[in-house]
Amino acid sequence: MANKVHTGIIIDPSQLSSREPSKHLDELKRYIDSKSCYYSGPLNHAQITKIEKKAAYQCRMKILFENRELSWTKKATKKRINHSIQPIFDIWLDYQFQLPISAEKKSEQKRSLSEHDYTSNCEVCQGEGNLTCTNHRCVNGSEKCLSCSQGLKSDGTRCSLCKDGLIICKTCSGKGRLQCTKCEGYGVFLHSATLRVWWETRVSMWYYQDSFLPEDKIAHVNKASMWSKSETPWTKESAIEDFVRTINEDNSSVPLKSNIVRDYKDKHLNETMKLSNQMRRLECDIERLDFEEIEYVLEAKYTNKKDFSRGNRFRFCQYSDAQGRHIIYENDYPLNSCGCMGGCCACYNCSCAIL
Repeated sequence: MANKVHTGIIIDPSQLSSREPSKHLDELKRYIDSKSCYYSGPLNHAQITKIEKKAAYQCRMKILFENRELSWTKKATKKRINHSIQPIFDIWLDYQFQLPISAEKKSEQKRSLSEHDYTSNCEVCQGEGNLTCTNHRCVNGSEKCLSCSQGLKSDGTRCSLCKDGLIICKTCSGKGRLQCTKCEGYGVFLHSATLRVWWETRVSMWYYQDSFLPEDKIAHVNKASMWSKSETPWTKESAIEDFVRTINEDNSSVPLKSNIVRDYKDKHLNETMKLSNQMRRLECDIERLDFEEIEYVLEAKYTNKKDFSRGNRFRFCQYSDAQGRHIIYENDYPLNSCGCMGGCCACYNCSCAIL
């Protein structure tokens, strides 16, 4: 675990050396000069009023969910099963599966429950495999010849089309019965059960802070690992309060534990309580970004564009990237410091970047 860093500490600029406050303003001035449509002239008369140590936290939570589905197949078979049917009671409690080490992508397994196989007679042919010929003139595979009478024609000659007045039924080929198409002539169906289980991971990214850094700024900068934990098994009945108990809250103004508990319940637990899936594993990683929030004032003619109630008070955040370079974020630089008009007023052109 990273060393504890005190955040939320207010530094009085009057207690700093005369060089240090101007260093922050110098960084801000370089940043403003690098932006299109911005004019840094107002900073020549700026004065820092407050410097605060701040912290932002990125919480990444991964929950492994398991889903199960029982399906039955039915196919014709020659072999009958004589043992009694073994019922399937609970697909969640009666069968165990090994969890995937990683389930970033959806994975699944299928298990044949052959011990529960059973057979049943075909409901069409009642297990016989064949049916009486559907030709209503057919009697035991033969039908009456329509060209003669008992094998003799009207002129007394024998009929060459039949034998003693009977011809073979073309429908059943003289068999008198037809193969049952429902069971393919087997008369029996085999019922087989298959249990399908699949896993998928739900990933959430939450951000907590006591300042105003946008989430994308926090996400795309190197942060210090603060806390990490994985727990298996994990269920919907597990207590998230116990899981986060070991988090060291080094900033009283950012209640990490209660925030994580709230988001877990609102965005994971409550949404899935009525679903038939199960939670199997919970992982959580927290990273921290330490930075400074600097407040400064400009001349009275300049007004905060983000919050008019702040008047001529402004603020910006400063943090470092992986190479140690200072990064500035601000969102309230005054409109009437627009560089398009030479820093004298706001142009309000829709293409002006300062708007």
